[in-house]
Amino acid sequence: MPRFTAMRSIFVLVVFCSFPANISLAQDTSAPLSNEMKSDESSALRNEAARFIRANSGSSERALFPPSTKVAAVDVTTTATVIDLSPEAVRRPWRESEVTDVLARVTSALSTATTQPVALAVAGRSLMDYVPPAYCVGAPVRAGKSPVTSLATVPLARNVSAASPVPSGGLDRRNIVVWPSHGVYFANQGTQRWEWQRPRMFTTVEDLLTMSIINPYLIPMLERAGATVFTCRERDPQLNEVVVDDGDSRSRREYTGFSTSGRGFRTTSTAGFKNGLAPFPDGLNPHREGTTRYALTTTGRATGSARWQAKIPADGDYAVYVSYASTPESATDAHYTIRHGGGATEFRVNQRMVGNTWVYLGTFSFSTRGDAVVELDNQSVDANATVSADAVKIGGGMGNVQRGEGVSGYPRYAEAARYWFQYAGIDPALAYAYGRHAGDEYTEDFMSRSEYANILTGAPTGPNHKPEFAGMGVPVDLSFALHTDAGISTGVVGTLAIFTSRGENKRDVFPNGRDRMMNRDLADLIQTQIVDDVRAKYSSDWTRRDLRDASYAEARRPNTPSVLVELLSHQNYDDMKFALDPRFRFDVARSIYKGMLRFLASEHGFTPIVMPLAPDHLQVRTIAPGRIRVRWKPVLDPLETSAAPDGYVVYARTATGGFDNGTLVKGAENTSLEMKVSDPDAVVSFRVTAWNAGGESLPGEILSVRTGEAGAPRALIVNAFDRLAPPTLVTGDREGADRSEDNGVGDGWNVGLVGSQYDFDRSHAWSGNDTPFTNDNPGHGASYAQMERGQEAGNTRDFALLHGESFAKLGWAFDSVSDESVSAGLVPLKDYPVVDWLLGEERTTPPPPARDATKGAADRMKPEFVCWPPEHQQAVRAYIEQGGALLANGSYVATDLIEPATASAADASFLKDVLCTRYMSGHGPRFALVESSETTSPFTRLEPFIANGAGTDGAYHAENPGVIEGLAKADPAVLRYREASMGAAVASDAGGGRRIVLAFPLECVSDTTGERTALLKGCLEYLAPKKP
Repeated sequence: MPRFTAMRSIFVLVVFCSFPANISLAQDTSAPLSNEMKSDESSALRNEAARFIRANSGSSERALFPPSTKVAAVDVTTTATVIDLSPEAVRRPWRESEVTDVLARVTSALSTATTQPVALAVAGRSLMDYVPPAYCVGAPVRAGKSPVTSLATVPLARNVSAASPVPSGGLDRRNIVVWPSHGVYFANQGTQRWEWQRPRMFTTVEDLLTMSIINPYLIPMLERAGATVFTCRERDPQLNEVVVDDGDSRSRREYTGFSTSGRGFRTTSTAGFKNGLAPFPDGLNPHREGTTRYALTTTGRATGSARWQAKIPADGDYAVYVSYASTPESATDAHYTIRHGGGATEFRVNQRMVGNTWVYLGTFSFSTRGDAVVELDNQSVDANATVSADAVKIGGGMGNVQRGEGVSGYPRYAEAARYWFQYAGIDPALAYAYGRHAGDEYTEDFMSRSEYANILTGAPTGPNHKPEFAGMGVPVDLSFALHTDAGISTGVVGTLAIFTSRGENKRDVFPNGRDRMMNRDLADLIQTQIVDDVRAKYSSDWTRRDLRDASYAEARRPNTPSVLVELLSHQNYDDMKFALDPRFRFDVARSIYKGMLRFLASEHGFTPIVMPLAPDHLQVRTIAPGRIRVRWKPVLDPLETSAAPDGYVVYARTATGGFDNGTLVKGAENTSLEMKVSDPDAVVSFRVTAWNAGGESLPGEILSVRTGEAGAPRALIVNAFDRLAPPTLVTGDREGADRSEDNGVGDGWNVGLVGSQYDFDRSHAWSGNDTPFTNDNPGHGASYAQMERGQEAGNTRDFALLHGESFAKLGWAFDSVSDESVSAGLVPLKDYPVVDWLLGEERTTPPPPARDATKGAADRMKPEFVCWPPEHQQAVRAYIEQGGALLANGSYVATDLIEPATASAADASFLKDVLCTRYMSGHGPRFALVESSETTSPFTRLEPFIANGAGTDGAYHAENPGVIEGLAKADPAVLRYREASMGAAVASDAGGGRRIVLAFPLECVSDTTGERTALLKGCLEYLAPKKP
C-alpha cells in the first residue's frame, strides 16, 4: 500500500484533536502527483525538511524535536505534503499546542518548496495522534471498546462498614494490577542460592526500593480512591502469619480452628486450600490439595455461618486474606465479618471472581490478648446462589517455598512474584511453566508478572500462549510495573517510561481490538505526572528520559494498557539522595496514582477528582470527664485544585486496640467533632482523614487523650516529632548515605533497608560475572546485608500513646496536640500544669547535597523539621515565665540549637535562658542504660533502657542521643548514660518555672517492666511537687 493512502485514517482521527485548520480534512489525499513530478518535489522537500529538523533537534526540552529525529519519507499528493518522521520524534511527549506550533513552523520553513498544507506523521500515524486523549480538546477514546462485563459493576470486595462515601470521581470499580520489580529468587541456573536480582546499593536494593513505594503508598492510595488492586508480591510487612483452613480441627495448637453453625457449609469435593504442606516444593499448589465448603444463600436472615478463629503470635497489624471456590453460581456479595482490635468490619465479596487464591480484604490490629475471628454467613441478595468457605490467611509471614537446602529465610514480601504466585494458587502452566524459558526461575519470575493481568481477565485477552483461558472474572483496566535503572551521572539520571506498541501477536491492537497506543498514553500520563511533581517539589531539573517504545516483557505481554517505569538510577547518588527519603516515595506514589486516575478518566469519560491530603493541626482535648473534642485543619494540595476535601472521617481507638470504622463528618468547613468516652480512665486515640469524590486520604498523625475523673491532674503532650528523612547524605571525598551519623527516620517500619553503606568511593565500579550474573561487588554505594531480613522501626506518628500510657499509670489525665496547633496559637499552654514536649528525633534536615550544584540540585526543597522553630521557642518561653513546668525530651533537644549551620544566637539563648541546659555533644551512647547521678532525688535508682530499634515496646532506636549538663557545677545532670557517665538529663527551677530536659526520647525508654513510667514518675515529682 502506498504510504499516502494509509494516511487517510490519520486525517479522520485527528480532527477530534483540533488538527490545524490549514488542512482540509474533507479533501481526498489519495490522489498522487505524476511519478516524475512527485519524485522531484519529494526529493527537494525532503532535503529542505531534513535541514530544518536537523537544525531544530536536540536533547533540550526547548528543542522542537528530540535528538536524532530524521525524515523517513515525504509523500506529495495533489492536496497535501506528508512528512513521515523517524521514531525518535515521538520519544518525548507531545501536546496539541506543540504539534500545532511545530506544524506551523515546518510549513513556514517549507513555504518556498511547497504551497500545499503540510502534515507530520510517525509510523503511519499523524503526529497529533501521539497526543494522549487526556490532553486533547474534545478527543474521543482510542479505537476499540473497553472490556466491560457484567462483573465490572460489582467490585471484588467492598468494605460496607467504611464511613467514607464511595468515590464517584475516583477509581470505583476499576481493577488495577501493580507490581514492584524483582525480589529474592533462587538462582537455579547460576549460583544455586537465594539472592537478590539487583545489587545492594546506598543502603537498599531495587528489589525492596520499588516495593517501599508500591506497598505502603501506591496500593493504599489506589484502594482509597476506590480501585481493587492486584499485586504480584506479598503486600503485608507483618513477619508473622497464621492460616486457618476449613479442614483444620480445633486441636491444632497454633490457632483455635474452623467451625460452622446453623445449616449449610457442607464439605464438597471441590478443590481448595490445604494447610500443613509447607514448605512447598516446586509444582505443589496448596490451593488444589484440600477441599472447600458450600452453603446455599438466603435473601433473608442468615441461616448458617462459618467461623475461622486464630491465635495471634504477637500484637500488631495484620493483613487478612480469604480464599474460596468460584463458580458461575457463586454469590456476588458473600458476607464476611472480621472481628479485630477495633471492633467488627463487614465486607461483601464477589465470589464469582478470583477463586482458589488469596483475596485481600484489609489490614487490622490484632492482639495476643484476644483471638482474630473471621466469619462468613449465607445472607445474600442473590437468591439460590452459593457461598464458599475455604481458608483465611492472617499476616504476611516468611517465605515458605523450598529450593535447594531450604526456604529463603526472607520475609515473604521480599520474595519474587514467582513464589508468591505458587503460594497464591496461580496455575504455573499459565503464569510461568511453559515455553523455552520454563525452568529458569529468573525468567519465570518476570514472565509471571507479565502474564498476571491476562490470567485475571481471560479470553480474548488471556495469557499469550493460551488466550482462550476463561480467566478469573476480573476486567483489568491497566497494569503497572515499577523499576529502577542502572547508570552513573553527574546530576539526576531521571525517569524513563517504557511501553510497547506491538504485542506478542506483533499487532498494534490488543486481542480485543483496543488500540495499543493506549500503552503510550498511559506511559505519557504517568511519566509526565512524576516529572512535573518532582520538579515542583524536589529538583527543578529532574531528567525526563525517553518515552521508549521497546519490547520489554512487562510492557509487551500484558493484553491491557500497561507501562514499565524506570523511576531513577539506583546506581547514581544524585538519584538515590531523593529515593531514600520517605517524603519522596510518598509523592512519587501519589504522582503515579494521579497519572492512572487521569488515564482512566479520559478513557471512561469522567472528570477526575484527586483525593485530598491528610489533615493537620490535630488537637484532642478534654471538655469534661468522659467527653472530648477533636479538632483539625484541612491541608490543601498546591499541585491539585481538585484535591480539596468535602469532609472528614474521625477514627477512634481504645487503649492499644485497633481503630474503629470511623465517624463521618460532612462538609469541608466542619473541622471538629465532640465525642463521648465511656470510660474516663481509658486512653483513647484518634486519627483523621479527609475525603472527597476522589477518595479518602491516607491517615495523618495519631493523638491520644485520657479525660480522667474530675479533679485529676492534667498534662498536655505536644507531639513535635514529624520528621521523615533519609540517612545523612554526603558528597565529595565520601559520597552516599552515611548511617554512622544518622540513620534517618522511616515512615512507620522501614522495609526497604538492607544494611549500612560501606563503599563511599565514587571511582569504584561494579565488578562481577555476567555468566552467571552476580551482584556481590557493585562498587560505589555497596552496602551490607545485616538488616535485609528484618525491619527498622521509624516514626509511627503514634508516640503520644506511649507517653500517655505512662501518665495514665500514674493517675494523670492528659490531652495531646500537634505542634502546628501550638505554632498557630490554638492551644493555651498556660492551662496545663505540666507540658510534655515530645521531640523524638526531630532535627533540622537540610536538602540533600548534590555532587554538582548546577545539576540535580534539590533546589525545590528547604530545611525542614527544625527542632525548636522560633514560634515554639516563643510559646515555651512564655509558658516557663508564667510558672509552667516543661518536660522537653528528644535526641536533638539541645543538639539542634547548636550544631546546624542555620543555628542562631537566639537558639543559643533559648538553650541557656529557657531550657537552662549546656550542650556537650550530639553523640551520646547508642546502646546504653541511663542511671541516676544523684543519691537523693526523684531519679534515685532509675535505670531506664533505651530501645534497640527493633520495635521494642513500639519504639525506634535513638541512635544519637544528646549529651548535656546543667549550666553550673551546682546543677549537674540528674541522669547519666552508664557508658562514660555522660550527662543525659538536666533539671532546673530557674526563672519562675520548672523544666526537665531529657537528651533522649522518652518513648524510646522500654516500659516492659515499668522503666518509662518510673522515669516519668520521677520527672513529675520534680515538675509538679504539689500533685495530689
